[in-house]
Amino acid sequence: CLKQVLQQNSNLVHVSLAHNDLTLSDCQELDEGLRSNTTLQGLHMHGNAAQLGVDGALDLRQHERAAREKRRRRAQWEQDQRQLRHSKPGKQQLEATIARALQTLGADQTD
Repeated sequence: CLKQVLQQNSNLVHVSLAHNDLTLSDCQELDEGLRSNTTLQGLHMHGNAAQLGVDGALDLRQHERAAREKRRRRAQWEQDQRQLRHSKPGKQQLEATIARALQTLGADQTD
């Protein structure tokens, strides 16, 4: 539907689709519609599977990078949990582990 709107509408100059939970396939369809649109001057895509790249085109790889980073943070958190269960950490190690866990939780809330 959005693909057709972008292809056929010659009056649309600015669109905000930020934080609409658009999936990667939604963003790919949007990308197809944008290729033939010559009037759109502004597009906001924050909070979706794709972001606008530095050249103004949709960067569909952003989703993959965000997913990799989330998996990396989750793996680090799981490793920290295993270490806590299998060792008797000193105060300094425990504080560092708690700080990393809090960073992970804070970062997950922004995804």
